[in-house]
Amino acid sequence: KMGPVGIDNEVTKMTIVVTATYDSAVAIENVVEDLVATGIDRDKIYDDEEANLVKVIAPASSEAEVREILGRHQPESVESHPLE
Repeated sequence: KMGPVGIDNEVTKMTIVVTATYDSAVAIENVVEDLVATGIDRDKIYDDEEANLVKVIAPASSEAEVREILGRHQPESVESHPLE
């Protein structure tokens, strides 16, 4: 019997990568600090100041929260996809 709980469990197990691009290294430093302050494990945050991007590996269930944090820092773009 598969009800909503089964569906929620599948979403909880899925891992995604959320990538945001910014126009400055300062924005990247600030977004990383904000993500860590929110409780996201630093090992799950990848910042590349040369490419002006931040990647966050997170459960699909927390995508909205991650996007909200990234959005506070005026990203040029935000994309997400399943972790492969």
